Amino acid sequence: RARGPRRETIVGNGKGDEQPLPNHEIALLNREIDNDNESIIPLPANDQPLILENMDVLELCIICCEEVVVVRLNPCGHQYCIQCVTRMMEENYNICSLCRNSISR
Repeated sequence: RARGPRRETIVGNGKGDEQPLPNHEIALLNREIDNDNESIIPLPANDQPLILENMDVLELCIICCEEVVVVRLNPCGHQYCIQCVTRMMEENYNICSLCRNSISR
């Protein structure tokens, strides 16, 4: 059986009463999306690197959210503070909390 163009549907009450969204309503929604995009102001591209005086303060431990990160785990490279890494090693927790990769001691 040949099918016509696929139309988006709206969800009914879950009892099979879903109805196709009429084309004029799809057009209205698309216009609203286009209007929303007009309010987005593109920023100029800047090829200059950001110069920061204290890089350590900008990093957060993903476990305790402390500001200073002093340990980077390999091979994933995610950063943790020394207290959290020490606790992880004491408890034989050998998996990165963020990406679940194995942690080397």
